[in-house]
Amino acid sequence: MKPAPLRRFRRGGLSASRSRAFSAARNFGGCRSRSTPKRCCPGRRPRRWSRRRSRQSIATIGERVADLGTGSGALLLALLSELLNAFGVGTDISFAALRCARDNAAALGLSTRASFVACDYGRALRGPVDLLVSNPPYVARADIAGLQAEVRDFDPQRALDGGPDGLDGYRAIASHAAPLLAPDGILVLELGHGQLGPVTSIFAPAGLAPVASRYDLAGIARALVMRVLP
Repeated sequence: MKPAPLRRFRRGGLSASRSRAFSAARNFGGCRSRSTPKRCCPGRRPRRWSRRRSRQSIATIGERVADLGTGSGALLLALLSELLNAFGVGTDISFAALRCARDNAAALGLSTRASFVACDYGRALRGPVDLLVSNPPYVARADIAGLQAEVRDFDPQRALDGGPDGLDGYRAIASHAAPLLAPDGILVLELGHGQLGPVTSIFAPAGLAPVASRYDLAGIARALVMRVLP
């Protein structure tokens, strides 16, 4: 897949996803990414698995990568820095976040392999994609007030608010993930505390099944790897 065919991912549309917020420049997955307050953020959670997962997958992942709700583009760009033959697309509804992601891609020398589209998760994309990733908002709305101040008072609300039960983002992704994936493609999702079972159940009716999960040092499932059932 060459840079030009990235345009085939686009299908138009703009709805409601999320962006991330942090400040200045941060090192994410070995990549120095820049962001702006209340707009887009490299994020702290995804780095638990992105670098490890990409290294394990270099021999098996194909050339097409998509990051749904990319924010500053940090996750997508970290993956592209490891998957040297890959081309990727990141989506977000925030134009500020997309501008930030494009700037980061340029600063890292990845502009020719990265494209960014304004849309709600994957609704404006067209497959097939070999690796589909997302770190959606997963905090239940009622729990936001109890978050650490450095998160609650800095991150934009939509980067945190996963709806009444914290699972709205996963439901949105489940509605179109399967058609986006190539036959041997994988979906990797970041998880909130206690969400392994509920997220697995959300994707089951869409024809996706778990093949692996990744745990943090406290033994909490933080990433879920899924494939389309044959």
